[in-house]
Amino acid sequence: MKRRIILWDNDIGWCEKLRRELAKLKVELEEPDVWEEIEERDMNLEKRLLQFVSEKKDVIAVVLSATLISDGIEGEQKERCEAWNRILEKLCRECVVPIVLITDKASEEQELAAFEAGVCDYIKREKTISISVRRILACSHKRRGEDKLGIERMGCCYFDEKKRCIHLNGKEINLTQKEYQVFFVLWENKGELVLKQELFETVWGEETLKSQRVVDTIVKQLRNKLKETPYVIQTKYRQGYYIP
Repeated sequence: MKRRIILWDNDIGWCEKLRRELAKLKVELEEPDVWEEIEERDMNLEKRLLQFVSEKKDVIAVVLSATLISDGIEGEQKERCEAWNRILEKLCRECVVPIVLITDKASEEQELAAFEAGVCDYIKREKTISISVRRILACSHKRRGEDKLGIERMGCCYFDEKKRCIHLNGKEINLTQKEYQVFFVLWENKGELVLKQELFETVWGEETLKSQRVVDTIVKQLRNKLKETPYVIQTKYRQGYYIP
């Protein structure tokens, strides 16, 4: 299975070392172009990052330059400091994969603040690159324990069967039992057409007396609940549905 790590950092030399080391372990490193658009005072950082990660099915961790955070912590302006703390806390709370911070140097207070915000690890560049990589990968496995609680991760969507809800694009969306089952089938076959007959038989069973039109009703309800996410259930006329 393809694995990818998203990186936001401006140390070109260190990034290249990280890329080469990850390649040995068959893990891809992606540095989005949007990094160039992000300024130190950009309060929309968390929105851009959450949306970007939610669109990538194979992301296992996000590595973020701590300078974006530590500059705020060290700054004289209390308002700016508090703003960056809120950004980091929101990222750690809502991002579906672990957040790891990379720093050149930091005080114990900054490191403690980062962990209190919820980061998975706080790595200094002075560490050997192979050690840094393995610490990042170790973080990527820490959320697998959620499976034992009935939460299954598929791509960048978490399915909580017990609560009948999904965690998508940094949002928790509550569903009915049938909505949950229909969305699960569509997401499991993401990018492929699922015929109405297949959905009907999978969710309602072959023995039911209900009409296949109930599939259309459930999809309509799902579309309404997903309207604030990047994912739209598409229709292929008279055939079925799919999520691109």
